[in-house]
Amino acid sequence: MGQSTRWTLTVSSDIDRRVRRFLAAAGRKGDLSRFVEEAVKSRLLELSLKSVPTYSRPSANDVEPAPTNDIDATVERDYGG
Repeated sequence: MGQSTRWTLTVSSDIDRRVRRFLAAAGRKGDLSRFVEEAVKSRLLELSLKSVPTYSRPSANDVEPAPTNDIDATVERDYGG
């Protein structure tokens, strides 16, 4: 964990009982600080991933045709003549 900082947290008594029961059943009684730190890290990662912009791959409709060297064919195609 490295250097530690002390937090004072307030949670509902229901959450307190559920977390302590979970830790005791998992054989990790007394690991409340570690549990909270892992939960905070997980939540921070989740929130930071939501803020990263996502880019979709271009579809065939988004891709412009490749430039052509045949000016006559381009003019005929685009302007009919």
